[in-house]
Amino acid sequence: MVAFQSTDPQPHRAAADELHAHALSLYARGSVGDAAAYFAKAAQTGFYPEDYKQAIDLYYAMHRYDTACELASQLLKHDDERLCEWASYMLFEVRLEEWEQYNMKEPQIENEWKVAAEEYVRRYPHSTHSFEAYYRIGEFFERKEHFSLAIAEYDKVTSNNYYIMTARLRAAACYIHLINRANQSGTKELNSHRLRDNAIASLDEAFDLIPSLPRSQLGVRATTREPALQMLEQLAETEDRPNVAAALWSRIADLSEPPESVWYEAQLNLAKGYFLAGNTFAACNQLGSIRNEHPDLGTADIRQRWDKLQRACIPPRQDHMDGRLQTSGMK
Repeated sequence: MVAFQSTDPQPHRAAADELHAHALSLYARGSVGDAAAYFAKAAQTGFYPEDYKQAIDLYYAMHRYDTACELASQLLKHDDERLCEWASYMLFEVRLEEWEQYNMKEPQIENEWKVAAEEYVRRYPHSTHSFEAYYRIGEFFERKEHFSLAIAEYDKVTSNNYYIMTARLRAAACYIHLINRANQSGTKELNSHRLRDNAIASLDEAFDLIPSLPRSQLGVRATTREPALQMLEQLAETEDRPNVAAALWSRIADLSEPPESVWYEAQLNLAKGYFLAGNTFAACNQLGSIRNEHPDLGTADIRQRWDKLQRACIPPRQDHMDGRLQTSGMK
């Protein structure tokens, strides 16, 4: 570890100016490592606190994570709250990247960035980058399967549409894990509906935010939409409240389109809902009109189930019924 402590208890401005100028010169010549060291020395004189940012950024870029964090810790003691906020964020960000560089397999570094993130949002809960810290803490708890704690952190992500959208998706996934856990533990009747409603609300929020993403993130829109539809479909398939199930399938039908199999699945289940509610005419009409417009029906499995429901929906022909009645009367 390189130490940057000044030996002069009262450094002169001229000496600080010289250190700062030399740092700029070294950086201009491409001597990044030496420039970082001189930026740090200039910063520690007290005359150039902004040079801490230069030094930390350079060490961060060089993957000198320990040195970057040491300097950030020094900057945290400054009386400029703006610089302190930035330093607190960098302690979290630097350790997070270090952990990712180790393929997210170093528990000690993972704990270090998590502690730094928690300290950052404790000190600056509404700061510029707090949304990222809350989101990463949520991910941490989700990986540990502490789903309720993860949801609590995801709910704090209230800025940056991409992070809000992704946080709502992750919260929905956590709710589904809690639903499955409740089912397995026998507490389904106590909280399953509440968890389901929260999951649905989270997914609705995510879908509402997808169009707000810039055109540069069209790929993100597509990759977000698919897992969100899958979660909605999973909730719809296991929903035991007919009105809620119908609303879910209707939402899925609105959010998808042919030839996506999920669209056909939604249309089939809407018809099934009509049939089970005793509205055979609406079920028959739904199945027939969709089939007339899209005769392939997506997949062989859906066609087979479609045929079965359609046969059940079609009532016996009236003339056949009349014939049987007339014959019976004649006898």
